[in-house]
Amino acid sequence: MEATFAQHIDDIARQEIKHAIDNSSTINDYFLLDRYTAAKKLSMKDGYFYKYIYGTPEERSVRRYPVDPRTGKASDKPYYRPEELKRAIGMISRRWEMK
Repeated sequence: MEATFAQHIDDIARQEIKHAIDNSSTINDYFLLDRYTAAKKLSMKDGYFYKYIYGTPEERSVRRYPVDPRTGKASDKPYYRPEELKRAIGMISRRWEMK
């Protein structure tokens, strides 16, 4: 019975992973983006991103500073999870449309 249960859990996990990969546009969705890469993915120049996106409440809420596990020191450089940044950009653009 234990082997059957373990196999069942394994099958569910494989289905979930396949579903996540199939619904992902690129493998890059699984990595953190720095500010320059985020701007590039949004088809923006870095200066435009910095002027109009960086520092907004929506952007600040999704900004991450990874911690080095060896030193315990947080990065000085902000990073973003692509799916969180996409949601934040959507909120920013809706706010712009309301003005």
